[in-house]
Amino acid sequence: MRSSVSSRTLLAAALLACCAGSAWSAELVLTNGIRVKGTIAKEDANGFDVDVGGAQMHFDRAKVYTVSDQGKVRVITPKEVAVPPPPPPPPPTATKAEPPATPAKSEPPPPAQTQTAPPSATKTVTRTRAEVEALIKKEGTSKPPWWDQSRLNYPQSLDMTWPLKPNGGWNNQVNVGQYIWDIVNPNPDRWLEGLRLVHHLMQTHANDAELLKRDLRTLGSMYHNLMEDYPRAAWFWRNAGANHEGVADCYWKMGCKEMAVELLKQLGNDDTRHGTIIKLWADMGELDTALRLAEAKAKDGRPEVAYLAAGEACRKAGQFKRALDFFQRVLAVQQNDTQTRQNDFKQTYERAKASIEAIQVYEMLDLAKVRDGTYSSDSYGYSGQVFVDVTVQRGKITDVKVPRHTERQFYGALDNTTKQILDKQSVKDIDTFSSATITSEAIVNAAAKALASGMK
Repeated sequence: MRSSVSSRTLLAAALLACCAGSAWSAELVLTNGIRVKGTIAKEDANGFDVDVGGAQMHFDRAKVYTVSDQGKVRVITPKEVAVPPPPPPPPPTATKAEPPATPAKSEPPPPAQTQTAPPSATKTVTRTRAEVEALIKKEGTSKPPWWDQSRLNYPQSLDMTWPLKPNGGWNNQVNVGQYIWDIVNPNPDRWLEGLRLVHHLMQTHANDAELLKRDLRTLGSMYHNLMEDYPRAAWFWRNAGANHEGVADCYWKMGCKEMAVELLKQLGNDDTRHGTIIKLWADMGELDTALRLAEAKAKDGRPEVAYLAAGEACRKAGQFKRALDFFQRVLAVQQNDTQTRQNDFKQTYERAKASIEAIQVYEMLDLAKVRDGTYSSDSYGYSGQVFVDVTVQRGKITDVKVPRHTERQFYGALDNTTKQILDKQSVKDIDTFSSATITSEAIVNAAAKALASGMK
């Protein structure tokens, strides 16, 4: 351990400063603008020893701008630049490292179809910019509601250094990223354990800026994709320096279209793998902007992805004839391996075909004409067919289930999309789950064909 701290350690100190949640006796403002709250244990000519979250850290005097203690502010190292506001600290992590529980088995259990935690916000809520910023800070600096009921549990075989470039082949019992992808993400009953694991790693990697940034990005993705906890997702992504469409989606989901639009305009054209920016513009009701970006993406060399996203945008807007035209344009694209990977092209092609089949039955669907019973169909998802059972009684949809699928990263789509179909009593105007759009599409398409098969 070095006697003085680097900028990486300073960042870690700021990120961990509020974890214990108790009253602090002092605050240091560092020359790089970072604020550190803690208890000063020692001050001498070399600097300050500060108790931060149960760990004592040393700060060189040359790196300390001011010290605030007992209402008094002392300037230690003058500087000319203004001090920015403190970044919100992350949700609290365990003050003591917890021993690993029983190692996870190499084969994950069957995926559960219930969401571990409810969404923290919905689009029906409208908030101002100030309200969203306050929400992000409030949630980002407090314990998640599930924290005390969860535990730190991971295979003892995991390499907790989690290097940026893992050595060897794919091994989800050694590499943390592969463990999250294979074991945590597809299994809702492991989501909380996965989050606790990455929080723990964030403390472990406090002295490595690149690893710490990767941990923060990972937590942002997990809070967004798994928990639908958009304030915390935005907090972690922003503290990792992320400025992408996922953050814009958080703003939109928290109820501030203004912030989402502002960020999307900064991002410009859609360069995402599956047309995510186009989708978000469409979700916000900006169909013209979505289609303009789709045409730009098509000219940029990804016409199949662009036209599929445009078709889904039109379907979302209820313009089914226009949607069919875009889906047909996907089928007319000739595969070019220099522009897109073969698997992606096949997936996009199959999704377009499935959407055409579903839309063709939209106009003829009439629940009053569907005989009582359970009807089944399937549609192409992310990695294969997604099977859906729809039960109808007396002209009402009473149940929607996904009995079989081969999806790996479906996140909350199974629960979210089937619930929407039940609530809306329709397969139209269903919001595809933002983190698992492809799976959501497959459920909607299969449900539409299933209902059509039951009509008198």
